Amino acid sequence: MLWLNPSPIPEDLPAAYADYMTHVPLKESPRNFLNKAKARILSSYLQVHYGQSNRTMTTDRMLSSILYCFPGHRVDADATAFGLKAIPGGKLLEIGCGRGTQLSLLGKLGWITEGLDTDATAVAIARQQNPSVHEGDVFSRAYAPGSFDAVVMSHVIEHVTSPLPLLAECHRIMKPHARLAILTPNLESWGHAIYKGNWYPLDPPRHIHLFTPASLMHLCRKAGFHITSCRSTPRSRSVFLASRALASNKNLPVSTTIRWKSRLWMECMENLECMRLFLKPSCGEELHLIATRN
Repeated sequence: MLWLNPSPIPEDLPAAYADYMTHVPLKESPRNFLNKAKARILSSYLQVHYGQSNRTMTTDRMLSSILYCFPGHRVDADATAFGLKAIPGGKLLEIGCGRGTQLSLLGKLGWITEGLDTDATAVAIARQQNPSVHEGDVFSRAYAPGSFDAVVMSHVIEHVTSPLPLLAECHRIMKPHARLAILTPNLESWGHAIYKGNWYPLDPPRHIHLFTPASLMHLCRKAGFHITSCRSTPRSRSVFLASRALASNKNLPVSTTIRWKSRLWMECMENLECMRLFLKPSCGEELHLIATRN
C-alpha cells in the first residue's frame, strides 16, 4: 500500500475540504430525449440486477440489456448499487455519503437507508433528499451491535487516518452475514503506471492511504471480515483526463466544460482499460471489494 507521510493531523483535515466537490449540489442533466433515455436504461438495469423484487417487467429486462454494449457504463451502474442486491426490509448504512446522491438511488432499490458524513455542508445538501443523513462518524453515532444488513463506503477509506479501527467498528454494528462494500482507487491501476506522480487519485493531502487488491483484502481480514470478492474495474474514466491535466500543468477540467474530443478520449481510454483487464485483472482504476461479516 501507499500512505502519506507525514499524515495530516485531525485538526487540520477540515481545511483540505473547504472547497470540496460535495459542497455543490449535483446539477440535473438537461431534460432532453437522450438524457431521459439514458436515465431510463440505468433505472431498468439497477432494478433488474439490484432491486429487491425478483419480478421485473419485460421492458426493464430489455432496456437493461443495452448496457452490456457499453461495458464502462455498466461498471458505473454496478458501482452505483455497490454490487449489492437489496433485501426486503434490509437496513443499509453509507459512511461518507456526501451529497446523498448514491444513498437516494439505494433507497429506490428497496434498502432502508441511513447516511453519515463528517462534512456539515455536504450533510445539509443530502438532508434535502434524505432526512436520515447525520453529521458525524460511525464512532460518534454509537450504533448498537447488529444494526445493519449492509455497510457501504464509496471513496472514503483512502481519506481515513486509521482505517482498521473504522472497519472493526463496521464489523461490530453489522448483523451476522451482513455485507460490506468498499470502492476505492487502485494503486496497481494502469493510470497510475502511466502518470506516476501525476496520477490524480494520489490527491495529497486528502488521500492518506491507497491500496492494492492484496492490501485492501488483508486489512478487511484483520477486521474480521470474510472476502467475497475483490476486483479492479475501469470505472472513473475522468481519472485519465484529470491526470493528463496534472501532467501538463493545466487546470483540472470541470465536468461542465469538458469538450467532446476530451470526452471521446476518456471513453477510448476506458474501453482500452476494459480490454487490458483480460490480460491483467488488477489494472483497473478502481477497487470494488465485497465482504461478509463472520
